[in-house]
Amino acid sequence: MKNLYLCFAFSFFILNANAQKNCSIVSSKAYATTIFHGMVMVDNDGNEIPQSNTYNRKIFITTTCNKAPIINSIVYNNAKAKSKVKPVTEKNIEIGNDNTGKKIILKVSKTNFLWEVEIDLGENSITTEKVKSIIINGINNNKTFKLILKEINIVPLIMPV
Repeated sequence: MKNLYLCFAFSFFILNANAQKNCSIVSSKAYATTIFHGMVMVDNDGNEIPQSNTYNRKIFITTTCNKAPIINSIVYNNAKAKSKVKPVTEKNIEIGNDNTGKKIILKVSKTNFLWEVEIDLGENSITTEKVKSIIINGINNNKTFKLILKEINIVPLIMPV
């Protein structure tokens, strides 16, 4: 009988601990990778036609629970973007290299969950390396949140030859 009471008490503490687990955003990072053009366009005289650089932009959000945050709006330099959140199953991701050549590795603890936010700026494509502000509004665990991020410019892991 004593063992039965201990089992009930132990189960109560386990269920209570799980019920009180808070689902929160632990961290968020924004990255921009420069996309290098393969062929250089030239005019009739053989002069190079300058092309504006394009950038692949991604945001990663780490949470304490396995429920994806809901993104209501993302604004890059006053340009609204569409977004799609998808889970990332790896716990260590090589993002790219910083300007000094050092690898940027995004590490997530075993108890946290990583989400990749795919960005679609549509016709509002930002062709500059410098992003002044990124503002994300959304809902996580039935609570609204607002993230203000700074973008980290990276070099792709594989450089074109």
